Amino acid sequence: AVVSTQSTGATYDAETDEIVVHTPSVKAQKYWITNGAVHANFMVVFAQLMVDGVNNGIHGVLVPIRDAEGNIMPGVTIHDMGSCTIAMTMQARWTNSRTLYDNQTKQTLQISPSLL
Repeated sequence: AVVSTQSTGATYDAETDEIVVHTPSVKAQKYWITNGAVHANFMVVFAQLMVDGVNNGIHGVLVPIRDAEGNIMPGVTIHDMGSCTIAMTMQARWTNSRTLYDNQTKQTLQISPSLL
């Protein structure tokens, strides 16, 4: 993705200690060349990190796309685009999808007290 035009947002919600990921337009959808549409449970989504209304630039956020039973998570839309040469391609979109800011997410994203 072109960083200067990245419009997918990841907003930190301090009240619930969650990251809210949102894809505001078709242009902001993510495409992933893999069997992710069928097998993936998590994705790292690069998004504009908003903390207390301040844009802190592009950050990677570990986002679950399926639960333990393989069901697509609320707010996540996945489309299997089929094969393109040797790999499968998927399209993903988030509509105010929430992920806990827990130990797993903290491995890819650090929100320091200076950002709060």
